[in-house]
Amino acid sequence: MNTAPRSTRWWYAAALLLALVLRVAWLDDKPFWRDEVWVALLVEAPFGRAIDPQAPRPVPVGFVALAKTTALLPLPPEVAYRLVPLLAGLALVPLLGRLAAALGAAPPVPLLVVWLAAALPALVYYSRELKSYDLDALLATLAPLLALRLFGRAATGRRGLTPTAAGVTLVVLLALAPWVSFGSAFAVTALLLWGWVVWVAAAAARARVWWTAASVAYAVSFLTALQVGLARQAASPGLQQVWTDWHLDDGSVGSVAVAVTRFMTLTNGYVFLDVWPLAVPLALFGAWRWARPQRSMLLWLYVGTGALTVATTLSGRYLLADGRLLLAALPPLLLAAANGLGVAATWAAPRHARAVALAIALPLAGWWSAQALLARRLAGDAARARLDAGDHRSGGRLHDVAGGARAHTAAARQRPRRRAVGGAAASTSEQRGAARCPTVTRAGRTDRALGMPLDLSTVAPS
Repeated sequence: MNTAPRSTRWWYAAALLLALVLRVAWLDDKPFWRDEVWVALLVEAPFGRAIDPQAPRPVPVGFVALAKTTALLPLPPEVAYRLVPLLAGLALVPLLGRLAAALGAAPPVPLLVVWLAAALPALVYYSRELKSYDLDALLATLAPLLALRLFGRAATGRRGLTPTAAGVTLVVLLALAPWVSFGSAFAVTALLLWGWVVWVAAAAARARVWWTAASVAYAVSFLTALQVGLARQAASPGLQQVWTDWHLDDGSVGSVAVAVTRFMTLTNGYVFLDVWPLAVPLALFGAWRWARPQRSMLLWLYVGTGALTVATTLSGRYLLADGRLLLAALPPLLLAAANGLGVAATWAAPRHARAVALAIALPLAGWWSAQALLARRLAGDAARARLDAGDHRSGGRLHDVAGGARAHTAAARQRPRRRAVGGAAASTSEQRGAARCPTVTRAGRTDRALGMPLDLSTVAPS
């Protein structure tokens, strides 16, 4: 992207600026939703609680450690605690464009990828949430990009990291991955399998050494993380009961069909939201028209990730319950859809393909952006109105985002000054799932504690 003409670089810069605005605007006014409160309590508790193998946790241990580090910064808790997903979400936008280019996508596809990623509701929402879902997508993007560099198969040639630098970075990345992300395990494993089956035999000796080191580092790290917490969490009787309606481990053929259908519908519906009827045909068309040398890899990044996710779900160790759990499958979907749009624009106007494609992508990005920003402003106004009306007098309620309130915990410790950051629902473009979650009233901005006890035994993890 840094070798593109100046006019194209301005388009990239505008997309990155949009990504920054959408992810940062009013972040300090965004409430800690119920699921986030669970993570925030882990951040503020002694680290031993985060690694307690007997206790289920909503995020990986390493994510808690990183959030503990950023919580020390002199920032509002709503920003400091969420700094890791925020930075991951910002990094993901240009990296998706670079992955498209490395896989051989022709202009203007990398630019389309960056613009769509900048405003994509799922990516924007989880860049602003104290959860690790954006890291799933980041690792599923960065690992293939590094692998392409390592094996010398990036369509961008020698630009970028050297094979040695890519190998070192990949080993470190895969050693850390199981500690900061749950869902990326399927994408990373699919990538490692692809490398061993397709690339290693014809690779240089140096690449084979680094690939072996990366595979061993990931295997050891994953097995260690599994013993520390994942195995007990997956087998937790309480969690099994909470998610009993989503289990597909009865061994029937019907469960296999349901799991495959769920994976496809959840990934496509969650990524593309209301435009999925148009985006899915574009993605299929884009995958078919992808440059032949890397088309099979692009398809495998989705199919392999899906196959491993389905297999793990059928074994009773994962849940196909919500698209946010499957963001590791987002990169190939987004790249394929952008390629479909780019190819269609090239066919329609060979000399003005970029202008035609941007004329479609930019209004969509603008619509998503306007929905997100407007919803945040209205949410903040609604929260302040309820505070002025005395609705938060007790300081110890969880407020449903539709505006009603229900008592959930004992009253909070009183503070001389209060500011409510609980509020109205996030917009459709910021994920409908949030519209069913309560919010938490916080004490003053400088209070680093949540200011209220919370009975986590009544909160289902997600």
